[in-house]
Amino acid sequence: MLKTKISIKEPHVRKFVISRYGDDTSVIDLTRRSFLGKLTELGCQKIGYVHSLPRTEHDEGTLVTLLLPDSLKNHFLHPAKVLLFVQALEFHFREIFLAHCEVFVELGVSDYNAVENFMDKYAIEDDGKIAERLRQMWRNHQSYQRRKLEKKLG
Repeated sequence: MLKTKISIKEPHVRKFVISRYGDDTSVIDLTRRSFLGKLTELGCQKIGYVHSLPRTEHDEGTLVTLLLPDSLKNHFLHPAKVLLFVQALEFHFREIFLAHCEVFVELGVSDYNAVENFMDKYAIEDDGKIAERLRQMWRNHQSYQRRKLEKKLG
């Protein structure tokens, strides 16, 4: 297995990725049939004759280890593509979070409880700031959807 370490700085995104894909460990075993496996495959490059990568410094607390499938044994994830990979994970988190909140609000649950339920589901610890950031993300999404609907109705 080829190991690649990525640094996810946002603690709630890191916890979401670990809970959803890593079985509550910071090591995620990728397959080519999973979302993360396909995303990693897009970012992989074949190892050439000259294989030198720039050094990157990471905080150990933000690292998540990806185990690439054996079919990608001669590949590596270039550091420039790692940044895009992390941004894609942040976008994926946002989409899953907003979809979760939309379902709960449609069922008549308050947005406060919808955010709390999402955080409980993915074992995201709240330090007081994360829950408020997620609620703000939900309020921004609601206002964006409202403006979009008003523009359509004209």
